[in-house]
Amino acid sequence: MPASTKVDKSPTPMDDFVESKAQPLWHVIVLNILTMSAYTIVWFWKTWRDLAQHANSIDMDVPADPVVLKLRNISPFLRTLGALIPGLQIVLTSLLFTRIAQLYPEKTSFAYKHPITVGILLTIALFGCLSLYRLPGPFMLLFLLCSAPFVLAQSWLNAYWKTQEPPNTLVRQAFTAGELASLILGAVLLGLIVTHFAIH
Repeated sequence: MPASTKVDKSPTPMDDFVESKAQPLWHVIVLNILTMSAYTIVWFWKTWRDLAQHANSIDMDVPADPVVLKLRNISPFLRTLGALIPGLQIVLTSLLFTRIAQLYPEKTSFAYKHPITVGILLTIALFGCLSLYRLPGPFMLLFLLCSAPFVLAQSWLNAYWKTQEPPNTLVRQAFTAGELASLILGAVLLGLIVTHFAIH
């Protein structure tokens, strides 16, 4: 009778990986451009959600960053909804950019030292770029430069998540099904707009 073979079921490094809250910067660029900036709303919701979940997961008995504590018990849905209301959207956008700058781990950076100023500047840049859609003809597509403030803020967030997450954390590189669907629809819309400008 052959001897039984013992199967090694010990986990490999890939078996217990954790998905990072970080997002590749090229994701932010592609999603913003191909969805004609509609992804900005998703980005707001996702960022508020991740920050709130992180803040709520911290043990209250352990000393925590005061900035993180300010993110406890917030409603990502209401914050995102508020970002659609004229006037309030400027306040909430600036607040989010400010919180992200405050969390940036590079303590010698301008963003960390002057988070409120940075939050205001990024908000001005964002809405300034969005206003470019009023330009005539194909120049209106310059409003897609609004991706720049989000890319900068996401880079600061990625640096922060790197300091908070375990070593076995992996950053997702593939798009989700929902993101792929929005990319396809957005690409079709963008193609129609470009075609319209080309034949007129």
